[in-house]
Amino acid sequence: MPPRIRAVQRLELTGSSVTARDPRLPGFMHDLVRPYGLAVREDLLASGTGQAFGELADPLVAALAPSGAEPIDLIVLAYSMHDVQPGRSTATYLSHICPGAPFSFSICDQGAAAAFSGLRLIQAYAHAGQCRRALLIVAEQSALHYELPAPVPMPDRHAAVAVLFDGTGPAAVDPVRQHPDVAPQAAATLVAAELRQLIGDRGSEATLILGSGLAGYAAALDLPVAVEQVVTAPAGLPTAGAWWELAGGLAGWASEQRLVLLADYDPVLRYLSLCAADFAGAPRADAAALRVAGGVR
Repeated sequence: MPPRIRAVQRLELTGSSVTARDPRLPGFMHDLVRPYGLAVREDLLASGTGQAFGELADPLVAALAPSGAEPIDLIVLAYSMHDVQPGRSTATYLSHICPGAPFSFSICDQGAAAAFSGLRLIQAYAHAGQCRRALLIVAEQSALHYELPAPVPMPDRHAAVAVLFDGTGPAAVDPVRQHPDVAPQAAATLVAAELRQLIGDRGSEATLILGSGLAGYAAALDLPVAVEQVVTAPAGLPTAGAWWELAGGLAGWASEQRLVLLADYDPVLRYLSLCAADFAGAPRADAAALRVAGGVR
């Protein structure tokens, strides 16, 4: 049964995790960057700056899959920045605290495409009959403990978004569309073509969420007539931004039975990713019952 959005949560944490002061972290970072000749940010290590993905995800899992709830079959953790608790497999930890002890794994090194790849994998497992309920967790933390060899988009906060999928939620999710090696000058044209295919002959009004990687292309997009609203994710969430905006606006879009389109582009890795969540036809009671929350702690 194809996965559908059942609920969504988002969370931003201020301050730093106690694990950022782990005495093993400096040694790990030095070992990590030594082969590449990069400088370690001794100031961040000394000040204990950074957030652990486990601490970001804990409240989201507790809200969407509390103890005693229906079991989860699969967890996918998507991120780009490193965790500040390298000695722990966060995906395995999340499986441990989740009902059903689900199969879990992480996706990294894909930039803005990571969360879309995570959803694509959830869809593949569901299609194979191996996943009925799944959690996609997208995490960002803003402390990079070494100097970058080249400029890339960086998060400016500690934030995470979790999406719960099952077979009966109010939002049907189309198969994820991903394109590798998309040149910057071709991104806008390809996005417009893909949006037309995603919308097809659906008569519902559409909201388009652009990840920060597409923010500079917004004015150049030849949008389909059905797209009546465009939301652009903040620059400070290069991996989770589109999903953060999905969580923030989902309650209203669900009640309006809209088609919600997500698109993002990684200008460094040149990945273009798109997907669609369709609330059209869902009972309004189901849409209104969608659990959506956000906060800063």
